[in-house]
This record gives sequence, structure tokens and C-alpha cells, in this order.
Amino acid sequence: MAEQKKAMLSAGMPDWQAQALLDLQEYYLQGNGGELNDDIQRATGHRPRDIDAFLAANASAFSKRAATA
Repeated sequence: MAEQKKAMLSAGMPDWQAQALLDLQEYYLQGNGGELNDDIQRATGHRPRDIDAFLAANASAFSKRAATA
């Protein structure tokens, strides 16, 4: 993590932002962030999709953006 922070700072990232990213990484490395709840279904009336289903349904939107970027 120290090397990651050094690389981010060398690339011009502010210290607070580099530290925030490292803190977020640590949060996920500790197994957090994987909790499931029904928030999406309650808000939209539809069951949530996994990332593969979302990407398959929206592949054309991403390829158009990448082609023009």
C-alpha cells in the first residue's frame, strides 16, 4: 500500500485522495461491501442484475462511448 500511495502521489494525486482510495481498498480487502439488501428492488420495483447481465444489456452504450472517447 505504501508503494501504491507513492505512485499515486508521484502521478500528481492529492494526498487526501490517495489515502481515501487506499482506505476504500482496505475496506474491501477486509471483506466489507458485499452485503446484499433489497434497496434496489424497493426503489425500482425490479430485482437487481449482476454485473455480467448489466454489461450484456448495455454493451452497445459502452462501445459507442469508447469509440468516441
